[in-house]
Amino acid sequence: MGGTVLSVSSRALLDACARLGLDTAEILRAANLEAATVRDPDARIPVNRVEALWRKASELSNDADLALHAIEVLPFGAYRVIDLLGLSAPTVGAALAKVSDYFPLINDAIRLPYVVDERQATLRVEAPSRPSAMAPAYAEYTLAAVYLRTRAATNVPYRPVRVEFAHPRTRGTSEHERVFGCPVSFGAGACRLVVAREAWDTPCPGRDPALFDLLDVHARTLLGRLSTPGDI
Repeated sequence: MGGTVLSVSSRALLDACARLGLDTAEILRAANLEAATVRDPDARIPVNRVEALWRKASELSNDADLALHAIEVLPFGAYRVIDLLGLSAPTVGAALAKVSDYFPLINDAIRLPYVVDERQATLRVEAPSRPSAMAPAYAEYTLAAVYLRTRAATNVPYRPVRVEFAHPRTRGTSEHERVFGCPVSFGAGACRLVVAREAWDTPCPGRDPALFDLLDVHARTLLGRLSTPGDI
């Protein structure tokens, strides 16, 4: 019922809060976190503290789209091996599939299963063992990160068919539609990104099969280390 989250999303969130002039020290205190931990690119933060961080940031911010604005300006490469897998992927679908395969490296409480049929591919975001890890803001950050970073990495300007979120929305969706470039709905049965099969199969101009395979092996090794308990 626990889990850990790579520090990247917390750092992006705090940077977005700082740009709004919010008291980031207060947000860190609410999550019982040190600034140095969040700045460490290899740090893994207990998921309950990440939940507290997002909760406090949402409480203090007047920006209803804080999650979108946080991920929009996160530098490419912040997610390291997963960003680089997208950069060398043979197709858009291969890049998205690797995000799904290795998402536990980012957050091991969240899963991104995907289904591909003749017409489209659907990638879901879910937290089967810890539903509280899927706070509305974090769900929006995750889907926006998956889309924006694979689009940038593959250099293919694809757009989703639609994006759906399970949580309700009381304000307009214009900012979400600007970021995703497609219809966005709320109060749906699941949180998901739907991509046309044509987009999924699109070859990437920067594809590098040898590098892609090498990074895949490396990511699998990192995943194995993550799931192996350490000794004293």
